[in-house]
Amino acid sequence: MEKEKYLTCQDVAKILEVSSQTILNWVTDGRLKSYKLNTRRRIKPKWLIDYLEKLGNPPEAMRRFKAKIEDFLDSKYDVIHFKPTDFSQPKAEQMDANVIKSVEQDIKFLIAGMKNTPTNEKNEVIIPNKYTAELRLKMDFL
Repeated sequence: MEKEKYLTCQDVAKILEVSSQTILNWVTDGRLKSYKLNTRRRIKPKWLIDYLEKLGNPPEAMRRFKAKIEDFLDSKYDVIHFKPTDFSQPKAEQMDANVIKSVEQDIKFLIAGMKNTPTNEKNEVIIPNKYTAELRLKMDFL
C-alpha cells in the first residue's frame, strides 16, 4: 500500500501562488487541516483539495488545482528502483573492491538517512528529489 505524500505550508503556498503566511494562517485558524511533525506542519493533498472544494471553486478550477498538486508532488518525489546488491558486473570487475564497498556504504548511508521515507505498493522507495541527484551519481559510479 502506498503511503500518502504530504505537503508543507511552503509547498501549498507555491502551488496556490500565495504567501506561506497565508497558508499558515489558514492552518492556525483551523480552515485547512494539517498535522504537526515536530515544529513543522504537514498537509495531505486530499485535505488541501477538500478545503479548496469547500471554498466553492468551480469544477474547472478544481481540475487545475488537482493537476498543479499532482505535478508538484511528481517534481518533489522520485521513485528509485534500487537494491544494494544490484551492481553491474562489467563496471564492478573494473573497480577495486574497496572502492565498490565504499560507494555501497555511501549509498546505504544516504538511504538510511532518509527516515520515514515512504514506499509504494511495489516496495519502491519514494525519495525526495533533493536526495536523488547525489544517489544517482553514486549509483552511476558503479
